[in-house]
Amino acid sequence: MKKILVIRFSSLGDIALASPVFRNLKEYFPEFRLYVLTKKTYSGLLEGSPYIDGLIILEECGGLLGLIKKVRSLRFDYIIDLHANLRSLLVRWFAGSGKKAVYKKDALARRLFVAFRKSSPALQKHTVDRYLGALEKLHIPVPHKNPEIYFKKPENGPAIE
Repeated sequence: MKKILVIRFSSLGDIALASPVFRNLKEYFPEFRLYVLTKKTYSGLLEGSPYIDGLIILEECGGLLGLIKKVRSLRFDYIIDLHANLRSLLVRWFAGSGKKAVYKKDALARRLFVAFRKSSPALQKHTVDRYLGALEKLHIPVPHKNPEIYFKKPENGPAIE
Protein backbone atom coordinates (compact mmCIF):
# COMPACT_ATOMS: atom_id res chain seq x y z
CA MET A 1 0.00 0.00 0.00
CA LYS A 2 1.43 3.39 -1.02
CA LYS A 3 1.35 6.19 1.53
CA ILE A 4 1.63 9.97 1.75
CA LEU A 5 2.48 11.98 4.85
CA VAL A 6 1.54 15.63 5.23
CA ILE A 7 3.24 17.45 8.11
CA ARG A 8 1.38 20.35 9.72
CA PHE A 9 1.98 20.31 13.46
CA SER A 10 -0.09 23.22 14.65
CA SER A 11 -2.06 26.41 14.25
CA LEU A 12 -5.78 25.90 13.94
CA GLY A 13 -6.11 28.31 11.01
CA ASP A 14 -3.21 26.76 9.11
CA ILE A 15 -4.59 23.25 9.62
CA ALA A 16 -7.88 24.44 8.07
CA LEU A 17 -6.04 26.21 5.24
CA ALA A 18 -4.22 22.96 4.43
CA SER A 19 -7.49 21.16 3.61
CA PRO A 20 -7.25 21.71 -0.18
CA VAL A 21 -3.89 19.91 -0.08
CA PHE A 22 -5.56 16.82 1.40
CA ARG A 23 -8.35 16.84 -1.17
CA ASN A 24 -6.03 17.33 -4.15
CA LEU A 25 -3.72 14.56 -2.96
CA LYS A 26 -6.50 12.07 -2.34
CA GLU A 27 -8.20 12.76 -5.65
CA TYR A 28 -4.92 12.52 -7.58
CA PHE A 29 -3.79 9.40 -5.69
CA PRO A 30 -7.05 7.65 -4.68
CA GLU A 31 -5.25 4.35 -4.07
CA PHE A 32 -2.77 5.92 -1.60
CA ARG A 33 -3.34 6.17 2.14
CA LEU A 34 -3.03 9.78 3.31
CA TYR A 35 -1.68 10.49 6.80
CA VAL A 36 -1.31 13.82 8.58
CA LEU A 37 1.24 14.45 11.31
CA THR A 38 -0.12 17.00 13.79
CA LYS A 39 -0.47 17.86 17.46
CA LYS A 40 -3.27 16.29 19.53
CA THR A 41 -4.87 19.69 20.09
CA TYR A 42 -5.58 20.05 16.35
CA SER A 43 -6.45 16.45 15.50
CA GLY A 44 -10.19 17.04 15.99
CA LEU A 45 -10.23 19.35 12.99
CA LEU A 46 -8.88 16.54 10.81
CA GLU A 47 -10.79 13.51 12.11
CA GLY A 48 -13.89 14.14 10.00
CA SER A 49 -12.09 14.70 6.70
CA PRO A 50 -13.05 12.18 4.01
CA TYR A 51 -9.60 12.67 2.46
CA ILE A 52 -7.46 11.66 5.44
CA ASP A 53 -6.92 7.98 6.23
CA GLY A 54 -4.87 8.33 9.39
CA LEU A 55 -3.37 10.73 11.89
CA ILE A 56 0.02 10.58 13.54
CA ILE A 57 -0.16 12.48 16.81
CA LEU A 58 3.09 14.22 17.70
CA GLU A 59 2.73 13.84 21.46
CA GLU A 60 2.12 10.08 21.16
CA CYS A 61 5.46 9.39 19.46
CA GLY A 62 7.75 9.81 22.46
CA GLY A 63 9.83 12.79 21.41
CA LEU A 64 11.73 13.56 18.24
CA LEU A 65 13.56 10.23 18.01
CA GLY A 66 10.32 8.32 18.51
CA LEU A 67 8.65 10.44 15.86
CA ILE A 68 11.42 9.80 13.35
CA LYS A 69 11.30 6.07 14.13
CA LYS A 70 7.50 5.99 13.64
CA VAL A 71 7.64 7.89 10.33
CA ARG A 72 10.53 5.74 9.11
CA SER A 73 8.69 2.54 9.97
CA LEU A 74 5.65 3.56 7.90
CA ARG A 75 7.80 4.05 4.76
CA PHE A 76 5.99 6.90 3.09
CA ASP A 77 6.22 7.30 -0.67
CA TYR A 78 5.70 11.07 -0.40
CA ILE A 79 6.29 13.51 2.44
CA ILE A 80 4.84 16.99 2.10
CA ASP A 81 6.01 19.43 4.76
CA LEU A 82 3.56 22.28 5.35
CA HIS A 83 5.20 23.33 8.60
CA ALA A 84 8.76 23.97 7.43
CA ASN A 85 10.59 24.22 10.75
CA LEU A 86 13.60 22.44 12.22
CA ARG A 87 11.59 19.52 13.63
CA SER A 88 9.79 18.86 10.35
CA LEU A 89 13.10 19.17 8.49
CA LEU A 90 14.63 16.46 10.70
CA VAL A 91 11.61 14.21 10.17
CA ARG A 92 11.97 14.62 6.40
CA TRP A 93 15.72 14.03 6.42
CA PHE A 94 15.58 10.86 8.47
CA ALA A 95 12.33 9.44 7.08
CA GLY A 96 14.06 7.49 4.34
CA SER A 97 11.15 8.17 2.01
CA GLY A 98 10.99 8.81 -1.69
CA LYS A 99 9.67 12.15 -2.92
CA LYS A 100 9.54 15.18 -0.65
CA ALA A 101 8.24 18.72 -0.96
CA VAL A 102 8.20 21.71 1.37
CA TYR A 103 6.03 24.78 1.15
CA LYS A 104 7.78 28.12 0.67
CA LYS A 105 7.38 29.91 3.97
CA ASP A 106 8.93 33.25 2.93
CA ALA A 107 10.03 33.82 6.52
CA LEU A 108 12.68 36.40 5.58
CA ALA A 109 10.14 38.52 3.70
CA ARG A 110 7.81 38.43 6.71
CA ARG A 111 10.60 39.39 9.11
CA LEU A 112 11.70 42.30 6.90
CA PHE A 113 8.13 43.54 6.74
CA VAL A 114 7.62 43.36 10.50
CA ALA A 115 10.97 44.93 11.35
CA PHE A 116 11.28 47.56 8.61
CA ARG A 117 7.88 47.65 6.84
CA LYS A 118 9.74 46.47 3.71
CA SER A 119 7.09 45.02 1.42
CA SER A 120 7.74 42.10 -0.89
CA PRO A 121 5.74 40.42 -3.68
CA ALA A 122 6.18 37.15 -1.75
CA LEU A 123 3.88 38.52 0.94
CA GLN A 124 1.05 38.92 -1.56
CA LYS A 125 0.71 35.15 -1.98
CA HIS A 126 -1.95 33.56 0.25
CA THR A 127 -0.98 30.74 2.59
CA VAL A 128 -3.27 28.32 0.72
CA ASP A 129 -1.43 29.11 -2.52
CA ARG A 130 1.93 28.51 -0.83
CA TYR A 131 0.70 25.16 0.52
CA LEU A 132 -0.57 24.15 -2.91
CA GLY A 133 2.78 25.20 -4.36
CA ALA A 134 4.33 22.24 -2.54
CA LEU A 135 2.08 19.95 -4.59
CA GLU A 136 3.00 21.74 -7.80
CA LYS A 137 6.68 21.01 -7.07
CA LEU A 138 5.72 17.32 -7.28
CA HIS A 139 3.73 17.94 -10.50
CA ILE A 140 0.44 17.17 -8.75
CA PRO A 141 -2.47 19.15 -10.23
CA VAL A 142 -4.38 21.46 -7.88
CA PRO A 143 -7.95 21.90 -9.14
CA HIS A 144 -9.28 22.43 -5.59
CA LYS A 145 -8.15 25.62 -3.88
CA ASN A 146 -10.86 26.36 -1.32
CA PRO A 147 -10.45 25.32 2.33
CA GLU A 148 -13.06 22.91 3.68
CA ILE A 149 -13.85 21.88 7.24
CA TYR A 150 -15.41 18.52 8.10
CA PHE A 151 -16.77 17.64 11.50
CA LYS A 152 -16.63 14.17 12.97
CA LYS A 153 -20.04 12.75 13.75
CA PRO A 154 -20.43 12.38 17.53
CA GLU A 155 -20.35 8.71 18.58
CA ASN A 156 -23.03 8.95 21.29
CA GLY A 157 -24.86 12.09 20.34
CA PRO A 158 -27.19 13.41 17.73
CA ALA A 159 -26.03 13.71 14.13
CA ILE A 160 -24.92 17.18 13.14
CA GLU A 161 -26.93 18.40 10.19
